[in-house]
Amino acid sequence: MIDLILSRHIRIVKFANYVANSINNEFIGFCNELVSDLLIDAKDSIFDDSISRIDKFLEKMHVKFYQLTKRIDLLLGENIDSTFKSEISFLERSFPGLLYDRTKSPSHELFGVPYRDHFSVIFTSLRKDITSNYKVSISYNHPDSFLLDKFRGSRKFNYKDSIFANYHNKLKSLVKSIILCFSSEVRFFFYFKNQENFPFFQESLPLSESKSKKKDSKLGVYSTSDFSPRNNSEVWKGCLPHFNSTLTQVPLFNLEESNNFDFKNWFYSQPKTFQKEVLGEKRFKLMLNDKYSYSQIFDFSRSNLNGANL
Repeated sequence: MIDLILSRHIRIVKFANYVANSINNEFIGFCNELVSDLLIDAKDSIFDDSISRIDKFLEKMHVKFYQLTKRIDLLLGENIDSTFKSEISFLERSFPGLLYDRTKSPSHELFGVPYRDHFSVIFTSLRKDITSNYKVSISYNHPDSFLLDKFRGSRKFNYKDSIFANYHNKLKSLVKSIILCFSSEVRFFFYFKNQENFPFFQESLPLSESKSKKKDSKLGVYSTSDFSPRNNSEVWKGCLPHFNSTLTQVPLFNLEESNNFDFKNWFYSQPKTFQKEVLGEKRFKLMLNDKYSYSQIFDFSRSNLNGANL
């Protein structure tokens, strides 16, 4: 059962990366549209005063932010629905005779904050960055290259110094965390409904952790009925303790099971064939070499595991 749940969660990790990539493609399109508007503005507004130029650009920007938000809402909603249906199918297929309460669905919140509010915080900050840079450029009559470097990044830094780069990473982190948390909550609701069969649950990391984090992290054991800590565990923080965590919960038939398995180094204890299937041949060799960083080995940023294949 432990292998089953953790193998499943690895697929969810890959799927979360796929969803994050899909939404980031929308964000990249939004950034490219702003660059196009910038070039058009520079060409068509040579006789406008600075206030008119700023007003025109900000009006276009706000429309594009609205369109981006709508596209993200639609894309995220579709993938959350897909996750919900797929998780229920997986659980009921894996545990014959046990059913999921289909009236129980996780709320669209992460750490108690609605998804939309998380996106709003990111986009509000981005709006301020775009607006301030545009106003400074127009007010001080900087050349067009000044804003282009700000929006696209400069060749000197391989275009990674764009004002959008940081938001690109924040957006990806948020979307991955949403999918991972939602899927873990669906599974947890199943354990909770069937707590007679699963009286306890254990936190586990299907992909282990970097060596620097292993020393500090502590995986807890809890009662399914009231989330009370067992075996000197800390108070339960929820299905996802922080952004970018791959942690999930594994149901236990009895408390003794928590002592019989290594829930932190599970991936490294699996057969080589499974490790190669998860990582791919190239990164599997990197892992065996033991000279590469954790992020290089467990990088699923190019995952193409979509909802239909989940």
